[in-house]
Amino acid sequence: MFPALLLLLVSWQSDGAPETLKEIRPFLKQYCYECHGPEKQKQDIRFDNLQTDLSQPLTLERWQAVKDQLILGEMPPKKKPQPPFAERKKVIDRVTATLKLAYAQNRSTGGRAVIRRLNKFEMRNTLRDLFHLNHPDFHPMVVSGLYDFNGNGITAHKTIEPTRTFQDDQTEDGFDTIGNRLVMSDFLLNMILGAAEESIAMATHNERKPELGTRRYAAPILKNPQALGGHSLDRWHRDLNTGYDAVFQRFDRYGRVGPDDLRRGMGIAARYRITVELSGHNQKHPWGEMLKTNQDEPFLVGLYLERKEHLRGPRIERRAQWKVPGDGRKRTFSVETWIDKTWTPWVGWENGPHIRHNVHGNLVKQYHPDRWTKEPKGKLKEAWTKKMAMILFEDYKGPHLRVHRMTIEPLIGAWPPRSHTALYGDGPIGEADRKDLFHAFAERAYRRPVASEEIDPFVALAEKLEADGDSPQDAMKGAYAAILCSPEFLYIRQKSDVLDDYEIATRLSYFIWSSMPDDTLMALAKAGKLRENGVLDQQVARLLADPKAAAFSRHFVERWLHLYDLGKMAPDKKGPFSIYFRIQDDLVPQVDAYFTDLLETNGKISLLIDSDYTFMNAGLAELFYKREGIYGRHFRKVPLTDRRLGGIFTLPAVMTVTANGVDTNPVVRGVYVLENILGTPPNPPPADVEPLSPTLRDAKTLKEQLALHRKQEACVGCHRKIDPMGFPLESFDPIGRLREFYPKMDRKMKGPGIPVDTTTTLIDGTEIKGVVEFKAMLLKRKGQVIRCLTEKMLTYASGRRMEAGDRGEVDRITEALRKKGNGLRDLVHLVAQSRIVLNK
Repeated sequence: MFPALLLLLVSWQSDGAPETLKEIRPFLKQYCYECHGPEKQKQDIRFDNLQTDLSQPLTLERWQAVKDQLILGEMPPKKKPQPPFAERKKVIDRVTATLKLAYAQNRSTGGRAVIRRLNKFEMRNTLRDLFHLNHPDFHPMVVSGLYDFNGNGITAHKTIEPTRTFQDDQTEDGFDTIGNRLVMSDFLLNMILGAAEESIAMATHNERKPELGTRRYAAPILKNPQALGGHSLDRWHRDLNTGYDAVFQRFDRYGRVGPDDLRRGMGIAARYRITVELSGHNQKHPWGEMLKTNQDEPFLVGLYLERKEHLRGPRIERRAQWKVPGDGRKRTFSVETWIDKTWTPWVGWENGPHIRHNVHGNLVKQYHPDRWTKEPKGKLKEAWTKKMAMILFEDYKGPHLRVHRMTIEPLIGAWPPRSHTALYGDGPIGEADRKDLFHAFAERAYRRPVASEEIDPFVALAEKLEADGDSPQDAMKGAYAAILCSPEFLYIRQKSDVLDDYEIATRLSYFIWSSMPDDTLMALAKAGKLRENGVLDQQVARLLADPKAAAFSRHFVERWLHLYDLGKMAPDKKGPFSIYFRIQDDLVPQVDAYFTDLLETNGKISLLIDSDYTFMNAGLAELFYKREGIYGRHFRKVPLTDRRLGGIFTLPAVMTVTANGVDTNPVVRGVYVLENILGTPPNPPPADVEPLSPTLRDAKTLKEQLALHRKQEACVGCHRKIDPMGFPLESFDPIGRLREFYPKMDRKMKGPGIPVDTTTTLIDGTEIKGVVEFKAMLLKRKGQVIRCLTEKMLTYASGRRMEAGDRGEVDRITEALRKKGNGLRDLVHLVAQSRIVLNK
C-alpha cells in the first residue's frame, strides 16, 4: 500500500478523500477559486478540478507550482484576502511532504536522455583531441566561432578549424546539448565528411623533420628603428649602445621587444621554450608626477604571441606573465608553449607608464629646466627630440625595463609526430597493420571497446580504394573518414537506464571538456573503477584542473546566459552607442574571467548575484568604466566601490544581450531574470494580445505604458510578475553602461532627458528602489538562484531538460551543496556525480 500521504493521489472530488485533503480543499476554495475556479481561469489554470495523480508530470508540475507560489508569497495576489501565516504554513508543509514522497517514488518515465549527436562545438574539440592537433584555432576557449583563444573576436579571422562552415545547432532553452534538437541531415553529413578529411590532412606529416636550431638573441634584440615607434624613448636609447633593449612605456603602444627576423612568424609550427633575461630599474622613482606608475608593485612583464595574418589587425595572446622587481638585478624567466608558424613572440611591459607626446621635452623642462629649449618646427624637430632624450639619459631616474637576452629553443620530439603515427604507424605506409591501426582509432573515436568484426568493413574499404587507384595512404585516409561518418562516432549513446563505465567517462568528459574522454578516463572505464568510492570525485577534480576545462567555463555560461546572441542586434555604428564596437570583443571574455575565477576558487554562488569586485582589462577600464591603472588586454580582478556593478548578472555582456542595440525594455530583462536567474519563467503571452496596445502610446514614459498595459485583463497576470524584475535594470543602457537619464527622444528637448526610474514593487509587496536593493532581493532568494543554476547545469550535462520527476534529485543536490557552503566548484562535483548524470 502507498504511505498515508500518497493517498493524495485520489481525486479532489472523492467523498473518501483523506482528512488532509479535506483541510486543503477549503483553503484552495477560499483563496484560489476566484481567479482559478470554474468561472474564471487566469493563465488557463483552475484548481477546482486539479488532478492528483502525481505520476503524471504535468500534474506534478502544477502542484510544485502551487507550493512555490505559496512559499514566495506571490499567491494569492497582494490585493486579495491573504491567509494567516499559520494556515499558509500548514498547507505548505503538507504539500511539501506529499511532493517529497512523490519525487522519491515517481521517477518520470520521460526523464531520460535521448540519443544525441555531437554538436558543432563538441565536434571541433573532439577532432582536435582525436587527431592530437595543436593549432590555436582548436583552443578550448574558441566557442561557436565567435571568439579566439584570447577571447578576441575572430569574425574576420581566417580560421582553419574544420567545423568553421557548419551551421549553428538548434537549441532549446539556449542549450545546444539537447538530444532531440540535434538533428541530422544529408547536408550536415556531407559537412562532417569534409571536416573529417580536413582533420586527417592536418594530422598527416609526410615532410621531413624540421631542422630547427636554437635561436639566441643578445641586445639589441629589436634592431629595426621603425618598430620602436616614431620618437619613443626606446628608439633614441638605442643610439647609446648599452647592450640591452630599454623599455620605457606600456606595451600597448611601443613598450614591446621581440626579434626582428621573426616578425612574419616562426616559419615552422612547433613547441618552443622561450627564455628571457630581464631587469627592472627605478621601481621607486621621483618622477611620479609625469611618469605615473604603481611604485608599490613590481614590473609586470608579459610574453605574448602575435599573429600578423588577420584581416583587422593582429591577434595577440599572453602566454605568461612575470613579476620583475625594480631593483636592477637580472632575472631569467622561461616558458614552454606551442607557437604556430605565423606567430611571433615578444615581451611587453604591462604596467609601465603611458607615455604621451613630447615626453622628452616635458621631462627635461620639469627636471632640467636649465637645459631645456623650446621645441622647433620643421626639419629641426627630430634633432631637438634626440637632444632632449640624450639629456634625460645622462641622469635618468624614471622607471624602465631592460631586456638583455632572448633564447628560443625548439622542442620537437619524435618525428613524425603522434598525430601522424597514430594513423599510419611508425614505419612505411605499405607495411602498416591497417586493422590494428583502424581498431585503435575506432576505440578512441567510438569511446568504447570495439569488436574485431566492426573493423572489417573499413579494412575492406581501404583495400577497395587502393584497388581503384588510390595510394596506400589515401586509401587509409578514406577508411578513417568513413569511421568518422559512423553513427558510433557522431552520436552519444546510452544503452541502458544505468550508464556503464564507458558511458560515464563519455558523459563526464563532454560535460567538462566538451570533448572525448582521454586515456586516463578510458583506462578507468576499462578497469570498471569509475563508480568506486572517491574515484569519480577525483576525476572531476582532474578534469576541472585541465586547460580543456576552459570549454565548460565559456560554453556553459554562454548557453546559460544566452551570450551567443550577443551582436545579433548591434547598435548603429554611428549612433550614441557606437563605443560598443570598441569593446564588443571584451564582453564575453569578461564574463568568462569572472565565472572562471569563481570556479577555480570554489567561490560562493551568491557572488554571481553581487560582489565588491569585477574583472577588467585596459580597454574596458578606459572606455567603459573610466578607471585608470588597468593595463594590458588580459583581464584582472578589480575592486569596486559602486555595488551596482558587482556580480555577473549586471555585467555589460548580460545587459547588452537583453537589449536590442537601440533601447532597453524592462519586460525583456524581467523575463530574462525569471527564466535564467530565478528559474520561474512566466507563461507565454496569449496569441491574440498585441505587444503594446495602441491605447498605450500616449503615455509619456515606458513605465507609464507598462502600468496601463498591466490594467488590461489579459496582461496583468504575467506582467505584474515580469515588469518589477526589469525596472531596476533600467539603470543600464543598451550596451550595459550605467545611466541616470534616458536618451533625448527629441533634439528640441531641454535638459539631459527623462530620468531613469528604477523603483518598483514586486508581486509580494517588496519595494525596490534600484539595482543595489534588487541584488539584495536576489540574495534573499539565493536558494532559487542556486536551484536555477543547478537545473541549468544538469540540463547542460545530461543532454535533456529537467522534468518534474527530477525535482527530488535537484533537492538532494541543493541541500548537499548548502551543507558544503554553496561553492560553485562543489556544484560541478555534485552535478557530475548525480543520479541524473549517471543514468540515462
